[in-house]
Amino acid sequence: MKLQHTSSTTFPGELNLPVGAVGIFLGGLLMKRYKLGVVSGAQMSFVISFMAYLLLPLQSGTKCDNVQVAGLNLSYNGMLSECNRDCSCLAGEWDPVCSDNGITYTSPCLAGCSSFTDQEEDQCQQVHS
Repeated sequence: MKLQHTSSTTFPGELNLPVGAVGIFLGGLLMKRYKLGVVSGAQMSFVISFMAYLLLPLQSGTKCDNVQVAGLNLSYNGMLSECNRDCSCLAGEWDPVCSDNGITYTSPCLAGCSSFTDQEEDQCQQVHS
C-alpha cells in the first residue's frame, strides 16, 4: 500500500473504530438473543477472545518480504555518501523514497535528491543511477 506516512498512522484507527462498533453491536445482539446475564456475557467474551487467541498462529504464515532500506538492513557506506555530502541531511529523518532498483532510502536527502516534492523526486543522483 502506498500511503503517505501521515495517512498510514490514521488508517488503523479509521479501520478499528467501525470494527469495534460492529463487535459491540453483535455482542449486544447475542446477549439479548440468548438472554445472557452479566456473568454469562463475561464468559462468552472470554471464550470468544480465547478462540481468537488460538487463531493467532495462523498469522505467522502470512508475511511480507523485507523491504531493502539503505542504511538499515542494506549496506550503504555510512548513511552519508558522496552524492549527499553537501546536503546537510538529518540521519533521523524518516520520509522514505523508493528507487527504480528496488532500494528504499530513509529520506530524499539521503537518496541524493537536491530538491523534491511529496509525490515525485527531482534531480535524484542516487535514486536514478
